[in-house]
Amino acid sequence: MRRLSLDTLCKLCQRSGKRIKPFVPSIVATLLEALSALEPQALNYLSFHVDKFDLTHDQVCMRG
Repeated sequence: MRRLSLDTLCKLCQRSGKRIKPFVPSIVATLLEALSALEPQALNYLSFHVDKFDLTHDQVCMRG
């Protein structure tokens, strides 16, 4: 279902041209919220508590 939603959103953005411009901030905010829901809870916890574990934000967000 997520794949279908993302594909539909991409097609909508590609075909709407300049007409979608006023809605871009809302679309981006919604997509960012959806992405954060997909992150593991441990990663979310660490990203908010980096100082407790003597880490930097970059170390937590590194993908290996």
